Amino acid sequence: AVNLLRVREQLEGTERLLRLVRGQAKKARTFRELDTRYRELRHDLVFDQFDELRERLIGLTSRLTDLATQRVDLQELVASLEDAQQEANIHRDEVREARRDLERRESQHQSDADRAKQQLDFATRQRDEAAEQIQADRETLTSIERRSAELGDDLLRFTTEVERIGAQLTEAESSIGNLTETVSTSSREVETVSLKLREARRNRDEVAERHAAAKSDHSATTERVRSIEEQLERIEPRVSEVADAWNKSHARQQSHQDSLARIREAVEVAEGDLRRHDDDATDLGQRHDTIADALADVRHERAGAGSRLHLLVEMEQAHEGLADDVKQALAESGEHILGVLGEAIHTSRQWATLTEAVLGRDVELVITPDEAAATRLADWSRGQGLGLVIAIGGQTPASRTALPPGLDGVQHLLDLVDIRDDARSVAVRLLGQTAVVPTFEQATHLSKASMRDWRLVAETGEVIEPDGRIRIGRPAAAGLISRRMEMEDLEALVCEHDIRIAGLERDLASLRDASSAADERRREAADALQQASNQVVDLEYGLQGISNELTRLQHQRSEIEDERRDLQVRQATLAGQLATLAAEADHQTEALASLESGIESLEIHAEHARETQNAAQESAARPDIGGACR
Repeated sequence: AVNLLRVREQLEGTERLLRLVRGQAKKARTFRELDTRYRELRHDLVFDQFDELRERLIGLTSRLTDLATQRVDLQELVASLEDAQQEANIHRDEVREARRDLERRESQHQSDADRAKQQLDFATRQRDEAAEQIQADRETLTSIERRSAELGDDLLRFTTEVERIGAQLTEAESSIGNLTETVSTSSREVETVSLKLREARRNRDEVAERHAAAKSDHSATTERVRSIEEQLERIEPRVSEVADAWNKSHARQQSHQDSLARIREAVEVAEGDLRRHDDDATDLGQRHDTIADALADVRHERAGAGSRLHLLVEMEQAHEGLADDVKQALAESGEHILGVLGEAIHTSRQWATLTEAVLGRDVELVITPDEAAATRLADWSRGQGLGLVIAIGGQTPASRTALPPGLDGVQHLLDLVDIRDDARSVAVRLLGQTAVVPTFEQATHLSKASMRDWRLVAETGEVIEPDGRIRIGRPAAAGLISRRMEMEDLEALVCEHDIRIAGLERDLASLRDASSAADERRREAADALQQASNQVVDLEYGLQGISNELTRLQHQRSEIEDERRDLQVRQATLAGQLATLAAEADHQTEALASLESGIESLEIHAEHARETQNAAQESAARPDIGGACR
């Protein structure tokens, strides 16, 4: 009947344990399902984030391609505008050259106009002189006509006298012939001198005209020389300005090239930094994934250990594994009980099952502090109809039996466990002559030899009692002592997992911070690279503009040099012409002076010839006048 009662109690305890295990299994399945769902959601989230980031990357790549295309189009537009500007500058230079040519032609035309004006002035003076001469000749002709009328009157008056003086004329013919010859000679001489005088005056006029033309050419040439000198003077500042502009542009080009080299080095450094940051970000991402997986695994293991620990705590609190009478006694009469023997023993998990195998049902031995408590507990148990096994604790510990000498590998069981003080005497009385033997064969041998009175327990779980009984089979793992040892191990494991989780979370947070810092550094490096690339584009554009400017300045300087050489050649030519014109003008001046002196001598000679002619005419006319008077 007692065995049936014990079997029923064990069956009820097993059913309760089974219910707990089923509940825990249900929780474990729920946890596994939730953990699987969590992993699936986590993978879905990662894939969604990856798809979103990939779409954003594709969008940014297309945007970057569009921007690159726009930049190429803008560069082509800028290049075309620069070519147009260069062509406009060349056209402007050509227009300037045409304007300078027109100015030169205008200056030459002005010189020709001045020379024509001088010639016109000279012709006007000659015309005025001719008009004065014509007026004088007209006055002379008028006086001659008036004199002719007077002479006609005289002729009519003296006609009557002609016949009268005919005889006298005949007489005077001989003397008049001589005088006539003299007058004829004088007339021919006067005509000759007049011809020479007219020729000399014509030569003088021609020489004067040539002299005026030479002076006009000299003035025009002088003006052209002065214009060329002014142009040369204007060209010199332009040459200096162009040279200064070329030097400044060359210096700017060198500075831009140096800056471009430095910025290209900075671009290479920025690209290296960006690649390094990308590698660091990749490494941090891999480390983040590794730590996240490790953290998930540790959390999973911790959840399993925590679930197992929670189950064991519930079993411990419910005193699973104890008989129902013991449970009732602990629940209703705990003030008279120190506890059960299994709760007072502490050892490692290696020896816990062996200790439970040795004690058997004595593990739930109820310990009271003294005899009075034991009596009250016995009275209460009889009143409740319960069956308990009671031991009085707190007594003087019994002495333990020492192991026989010379036994290798044999250990006293009390050396392998720690016992609470209030239960030490009970445990020593029960285990004082119990030894642990490595093997069952050795235990069998010792039970027949030197340890015949000892309870021997093999490390494989077999127990040999002193009366020869052998209990075989390791007890269930859910024993009272084993459960408490497992709880301690699980608490240590949970604590270790918590520490690992905290460390991994710290590492993960540190990696997140490092990843954020790496992302920030990468963005800064990308910004620096973009800025440096923009500076490279700007400098290349500036270098292209400077090259165009240098080409334009070189072209302009070549044109100015050509113009200056042309002006210098023209200046030298005009200087030679000016010297020639000056010499010709001096020669014409000398010739004009010679002609003037010749004209003066001819006029004197002509005046002398006219005087001689007049004297001869007067001599020839004097007899006629005398005769007429008579």
